[in-house]
Amino acid sequence: MDVFPARHPYPHSKMLSFYRREPFFIQAQYADKGHVNSDLGTFTVNKVVPTAEGEASKIKVKVRVNIHGIFSVSSAVLVEKLAQEEEVAAEAPAATEGAAAPAAGAETSSEPMDVDGSAASNTDGAAPAAEGAASNGAAEGDAPKKNGAAEGDAPKKGDSEPPKKKVKVRSHDLPVEAQVLGRSTQDALARLVECENEMISQDRLEKERADAKNAVEEYVYEMRDKISSQLSQFVSEQQQEQFSAVLTAMEDWLYEDGEDVSRQVYVDKLAELQKTGEPIKMRAREFEERPGAFDTLGKTIVHFRKIVDRYAQKDEQYAHLTDDEMKSVSGHLENKQQWLHVRMADIAKINKFDNPPFLASAIHSERAALENLCNPIVNKPKPKVEPPKETKPAEQPATAAPEAEATPEDQGNGSGAGAGAAPPEPMDVDLD
Repeated sequence: MDVFPARHPYPHSKMLSFYRREPFFIQAQYADKGHVNSDLGTFTVNKVVPTAEGEASKIKVKVRVNIHGIFSVSSAVLVEKLAQEEEVAAEAPAATEGAAAPAAGAETSSEPMDVDGSAASNTDGAAPAAEGAASNGAAEGDAPKKNGAAEGDAPKKGDSEPPKKKVKVRSHDLPVEAQVLGRSTQDALARLVECENEMISQDRLEKERADAKNAVEEYVYEMRDKISSQLSQFVSEQQQEQFSAVLTAMEDWLYEDGEDVSRQVYVDKLAELQKTGEPIKMRAREFEERPGAFDTLGKTIVHFRKIVDRYAQKDEQYAHLTDDEMKSVSGHLENKQQWLHVRMADIAKINKFDNPPFLASAIHSERAALENLCNPIVNKPKPKVEPPKETKPAEQPATAAPEAEATPEDQGNGSGAGAGAAPPEPMDVDLD
């Protein structure tokens, strides 16, 4: 079988179908026998079994030529047919006369189908109509419109057809074993992968060893330079000479006996140097951070003292606080002020190359403790004072104004004005 002829476009895949009862193999070769070796490989499809009836199973094999022009069997599946009985619904009466009879062997669906008055069409494109059945619009046997089928062939009303079988398929993946010319076997590939993993592990260990050696070398150069310059005031002369000798000896060891040792040896050597060098760095760091920590604590104490003074001056902002609360704040301030004076005196007694009796972090902790004690008191909100409720005066019922009674003069004038109308004004008349 010529699957991929010459000059066939690639990459490309094709599906081949076989009928087999047992495992089989596919031999792939070049169609042109002019090659030195025309064999491409042998691909064995395993776990092939016959059908339940003992017949050959349908096997679909997908073959592919990839973008590099290499042939391979991508996959293989066994197609299993599953027959499932389904009840056929009773035929509904035709909406109009002249409907065609159902096609024999056509798949029927259990889902309802809309009929628009014309003959129902076979949507599956199935087999032709049954023998003797008149198809809709056939040239032969134009039946009367009232019958819609040939005489004697139309099923009688009420007759039921036997259940029909709807075929379903299920696919099972099959393993494919490839034996390609020039390709290593699975065992050989596994050995090569294991060997590669070992080399990767060795490279990682070698890198870690080299990094540890470089760390020792960098520390030697760094400390030997700094103890004679920026860290010189934080190390005594005697300690500087001793540490310099140790650093020089470590440098000589690195380029002689320590040229090729394990990573752990370098780690231990670095830890040995850090026991002397890190305290020197710590003293320099504390010398820089300590003044700022003292200043921050002093400002915090001054801040709360101002609040105590404002309370003593009857400041409206702190008038809601009690005397006991402010006495508690004053007591905390005295304690911290005393602690600050003592610690500053201790620092003044030591040299720069001596380890400090406490760290700057302890000063920050004391400041935070003072704030936690005083802030809840001085920041206590004022109690809310509810405004007095406004009382509305009781509404008095409105009284109607008394009507003015008409005077006899008003009645005599015969004017139509109502009660309370003003009398007419006198008029001046000139008599000639």
